[in-house]
Amino acid sequence: MRKSMFTTRGIVIIALLVAMSVLLKSFFSIEFQVYRISFYEIPLMILGFIAGPIAGFVGGLITDVMHIIFSPLAFTFNFFTMATISWGFIPGLFLFKKNVSKTTIIMVVVFTSLIAFTFNSLGIYSYYGMGAVVGGLPWRLITLVVKIPIDIIIVGGLIKRFNTLDEFNFEEVYSK
Repeated sequence: MRKSMFTTRGIVIIALLVAMSVLLKSFFSIEFQVYRISFYEIPLMILGFIAGPIAGFVGGLITDVMHIIFSPLAFTFNFFTMATISWGFIPGLFLFKKNVSKTTIIMVVVFTSLIAFTFNSLGIYSYYGMGAVVGGLPWRLITLVVKIPIDIIIVGGLIKRFNTLDEFNFEEVYSK
């Protein structure tokens, strides 16, 4: 029988990952009106890996709500929110409780990056029009191409590390 993931230990781990994501998105990023460089997605992908797609979805939603509260450039719920949610939800769908290979991590990071890029492009289009999408596209594409390998290396290393830690045996936390 599966134990609830909402044990004290599980909630603390989820809260720490969400807090790291909020800090990275709201305070430790370079942000312009239609362009941001940040690594907030890494804790959300790890959250999806260790807690599943529902926790990843909720973690992404909380991250975006807190970003809206803290950042003067943030908008209310829209395509940008869906992009943030996708960083926790999609890795949770493909990585949670599965044997994870390097190929799987690469495919999940690339796929999630493209989905989030699409949502962000739709959000920019809905607020600023096609000129902003086309004008910022070269910078956004360069950032995407540079960040994907960095995300793959960091997420892959963290997943490998989480799988080898006995004290972080998430199977004990989430199941009997």
